[in-house]
Amino acid sequence: MSDLLEQLIQWSDRHAAVIVQVLARPGSRRAGVQGLDPRGVRITVTEPPEQGKANKAIARELARLLDVSRSAVTLVAGQTSPVKKFLISGVSLEQARQRVAEQIGSQ
Repeated sequence: MSDLLEQLIQWSDRHAAVIVQVLARPGSRRAGVQGLDPRGVRITVTEPPEQGKANKAIARELARLLDVSRSAVTLVAGQTSPVKKFLISGVSLEQARQRVAEQIGSQ
């Protein structure tokens, strides 16, 4: 699992922030981190994939998970794709990987 986490959660020197690759599952029954997939950290949200509602919900879920403000989470790629990249400031690479691993391990 750690090799996959290293691929999906990386550090951006240019932005001095973490980049998390996400596999979005909008319109689900419950919200949360559901595991890892080679395409991204699998995150489900109850909001539909329309007018950016699901993207905003995923950003909120990432902010909650990584204990940062919602404004610290920015969608940088994949606006209309299930595979997305979020730039997250205010958290270290090690903290981000650890918190995602803990969330997945607690399920």
